[in-house]
Amino acid sequence: MGGTTPELVLNSGFNGADWNDPSVVRVGNQYWMYASSNLGFAGPPSPVQIYRWVSSDGTTWALNPSSPVLTEGALGAWDHGGAETPAVVFFNGAWHMFYTGYPDAWPTNSPFNFRIGHAVSNDGVTWIKDATYVAGPSEPAATFYQYIVAEPGPAVMDNTLYLYFSAVGVDVELAAGLQVVGVITTTDGASWTQPALAMKPDQTVYPRTSNWVGYSTPNATVIAGRMHLFVDVANDHGDNTWTQEAIHHALSPDGLTGWLQDPAPLRRKADFIWTQRELRSPAVLLDGTLLRLYFAGDDVLANGLWGIGQMTCSLVP
Repeated sequence: MGGTTPELVLNSGFNGADWNDPSVVRVGNQYWMYASSNLGFAGPPSPVQIYRWVSSDGTTWALNPSSPVLTEGALGAWDHGGAETPAVVFFNGAWHMFYTGYPDAWPTNSPFNFRIGHAVSNDGVTWIKDATYVAGPSEPAATFYQYIVAEPGPAVMDNTLYLYFSAVGVDVELAAGLQVVGVITTTDGASWTQPALAMKPDQTVYPRTSNWVGYSTPNATVIAGRMHLFVDVANDHGDNTWTQEAIHHALSPDGLTGWLQDPAPLRRKADFIWTQRELRSPAVLLDGTLLRLYFAGDDVLANGLWGIGQMTCSLVP
């Protein structure tokens, strides 16, 4: 239920803000939302940066602090162009943020330069970045993540941190490329397994022949000992006008294999007035017996609508 009205809109927090890519955690009686924004669509290009919002009810938000908590890297750094798609999780006594970075600033940034970065914090505001990125493309090796690695989604199960990510590479079963979900894991936050293919689109639901290019912005949580993964689904319309148009769900007993994908999307972009162009970036939070699903979307070209909203589902029958 819910989702009909966005909780953050254009210019929420400061003039020119265009919020995207939510990640929400609960800390005691507070909810923290991390989201990315640059300085708006008008004017000169500006780097995307990551901010924190705080709420007492998970619905009404205040920007705290007013400045970004994670910014682009220094000149010459791999993430000098911007930092976006934050995903935050508590693991081994600290907060861990994973994000997408790139060397060239929006709107000229190439997805082939995307990498996944990592930072650690004790208070959720001051973050210390790793010296370099934790995951990137395998190019020139012919793998499922040969070209693009981005949009991290962490979750913790059985003292292991699972980091899901969106990847584009080689698919031997299809003539066209496919966007899939990969995964790496760690038990100490420092040493990672080799990337493995977690899940690719069910071709009976999202056939590549109908221009469905695949899954984007994965986000996960553990419910009753099983990993639940949420993604958005992208379509290129046959003319490379790539848009994210649905939110989909799957579950796995171990977070790595045996994924059971739903037979249909949870929501489509047409379901809400304000998401008629795109419905994207799901972010799930298990809040007691309430499952909160935050998401971004817009109808910005037609009606100037843009924001972050929330749907909820009670886990009590």
